[in-house]
Amino acid sequence: MENSIYKSMIAANQLLEKQSIISNNLANISTTGFKEKFIFAIQNHNVKNLYNSDKKITKEYYNLSPGILRYTGRNLDLFIKDDGWLTVKDTNGQEAYTKNGHLKINSKRKLTIQDNEVIGNNCNIIIPKNIILKILSNGVITSVKNKHKHIVETKIGSLKLVQLPSQDLIQNENGLFYLKKK
Repeated sequence: MENSIYKSMIAANQLLEKQSIISNNLANISTTGFKEKFIFAIQNHNVKNLYNSDKKITKEYYNLSPGILRYTGRNLDLFIKDDGWLTVKDTNGQEAYTKNGHLKINSKRKLTIQDNEVIGNNCNIIIPKNIILKILSNGVITSVKNKHKHIVETKIGSLKLVQLPSQDLIQNENGLFYLKKK
């Protein structure tokens, strides 16, 4: 009797976890940069009971496809291709990664993504006031000014862009990705 109750509780917990993931995916479907999560249970073929947790491996997968691209007209909106990731500092100061390219400038004149500071490539990025920004495909940030009928571009900094295979990453509850601990 206790064994069947135990198995029923395991099945109920697995169902609740799946429902939680599905509801989170649906709630964030229109969030910029959101990556859908899946959980798969892989069973050892020699074991007949799927709910025997000793013989089952649970794996998390993420849908890292780029999704629909929308032209926003903002010069602070980026698209990160393939295995490329933007590097940010999370609220604990830890390095994290995101595909969300909706950049904003905070009150301290720093670039942020969802209130997480964007990390520069060997530099601190401070955006001066009253300039037009241009972000190149290699992550270089320049200011564009028109001086005496000449366009002058000045380098401000560079975004820290990294190439990371998806199997090396795990998503945290804050929506950011981190390197798996080995």
